[in-house]
Amino acid sequence: MSNPTKSLGYHLRVACQSRQRSLNRVLKSHGITHAQYVVMQYLSWAHAHDLLDGLSQNKLAQTLSLDPMMISNILTLLEKKKYIIRQKSQAMLTGMKLSLSKTGQIVIDKAHKAVEEIEQVLSDTKDPKKLKKNLRKIIDTL
Repeated sequence: MSNPTKSLGYHLRVACQSRQRSLNRVLKSHGITHAQYVVMQYLSWAHAHDLLDGLSQNKLAQTLSLDPMMISNILTLLEKKKYIIRQKSQAMLTGMKLSLSKTGQIVIDKAHKAVEEIEQVLSDTKDPKKLKKNLRKIIDTL
């Protein structure tokens, strides 16, 4: 049996945990959680691509691989913070159009710059030995 701390799975798990801790630390300074960041970032992207009208909460949950109840809670919180706006959708009779408010866009723009710095630590490689080394670098850096 080999040393489990030498496996790729171990390094992936530890790197993911390190990344998550770093993201949470950075995003906390912007007053949002990682899940809120993911939703706001998607809404910003969808707005830029004119994909917001007709976007239901369920579709948003499915797209982001998040639980629909979690999306509902996130949207309620973001609405209370005045980071998003919910309006009746022209495309859906019972749906709501979701969009970032100006304040929300400012928050996500600032948060995204901080997240990009963390994401730059990640690298793409097909060589497992190099990947392990890079993951170790991520763990040590974050």
